[in-house]
Amino acid sequence: MFDPASVRGQFPALNQTINGTQPIFFDGPGGTQMPQSVLDAMTKYLGLSNANLLKSPFFAVQETWRIVNEAREHAAVFMNAPSPENIVFGANMTSITAHFSRSISKEWNPGDEIIVTALDHSANVSLWQLAAEERGVKCHVVRLNPDECTVDYDHFEKLISKKTKFIAFGAASNACGTRSDVARTMKLAKSVGAITYLDWVHAAPHYLPNVQAIGCDFMVLSAYKFFGPHMGVLFGKKEHLERLKAFKIAPAPETAPDKWETGTKNFEAQAGFIAAIKYLASLGEGDSLRTKLMSSYANVAVYEQEWSKLFLNNISHLKGVKVYGITDPKRLTERTSTFAITMDAHTPQELSDYLAKHNISAGAGSFYANGITETLGLADKGGIVRIGCIHYNTFKEIERLLEVLI
Repeated sequence: MFDPASVRGQFPALNQTINGTQPIFFDGPGGTQMPQSVLDAMTKYLGLSNANLLKSPFFAVQETWRIVNEAREHAAVFMNAPSPENIVFGANMTSITAHFSRSISKEWNPGDEIIVTALDHSANVSLWQLAAEERGVKCHVVRLNPDECTVDYDHFEKLISKKTKFIAFGAASNACGTRSDVARTMKLAKSVGAITYLDWVHAAPHYLPNVQAIGCDFMVLSAYKFFGPHMGVLFGKKEHLERLKAFKIAPAPETAPDKWETGTKNFEAQAGFIAAIKYLASLGEGDSLRTKLMSSYANVAVYEQEWSKLFLNNISHLKGVKVYGITDPKRLTERTSTFAITMDAHTPQELSDYLAKHNISAGAGSFYANGITETLGLADKGGIVRIGCIHYNTFKEIERLLEVLI
């Protein structure tokens, strides 16, 4: 089984001392820490070859072109896209989605309908609701089963029809860790010919994406959720990237994917992104980048499930603590190692503040997953406290968390 001790030395944040103790980061779902290799790649680019994309043989310009091309290639391998030309980079998932919502919604007409789900981050809900309102299109929201924070597929099937032109959904909840049934959702979408927009942001550090196997029209993720810099990545089928109108300045390229990347690209972030993919691949074995990534994710998945079992077993013994979502240890493949909890005696913010005083980072609130906190009746009670495990988190850190909570 994967051993976090084998990688923790690569993360400066994990090896610092704050007030005499090493900090514990249980806030990976909000953004992971970076290995030194990612930091070095970004610093090296900015320090030695900072330039813009010009038609010039100058060494810094050529290095910048190399980074842009290599970043697309690594993203294509990571997402198993047919070509690097399917890849679009942006500031973050939310910004990319806002950008594409204008273009995708241009094809909607009054009488059309779209579907989003209450499980998802607001970036993949609110922006589509706004676009639907602007176009005079009805937007349906799929309910949740509150007992386990899972998508109510009976409700989903009642909402979908031949009027459905577009479906936005997520692979996993950033608030409570629940995975959605991606295959079932895709089957429903294909039955009516709806375009699909899949949010893989929270799933990315836990489950290797595969756009060709899934068959989605679009997939979005954010590099800072899997050990990289703040940068968003989108996969789009070539037919859509070419057909849809991009809102861009006149001199910008007319061809995809460049027409979708507004302004100067974040070259240092792309350098860091390449290093992040290489870091993930270094945890596995194989003859190619993709096979190494597959091996890496398989190894890490086993460890994260064991971490989750230990967490659930121990947290269940604490009085007044409630865990939301799937808690059956036999069903851990249906969730990520991210847990939403509340404590009877304290508000979520009080609990988060208390943990912070003990050098444990675990935030409180809705985490932009308003559909979940509203479904659970927690929206006006401060939401939840989120405990998220990434593969650098250890069993001993669970023990420390429980010592503090007792």
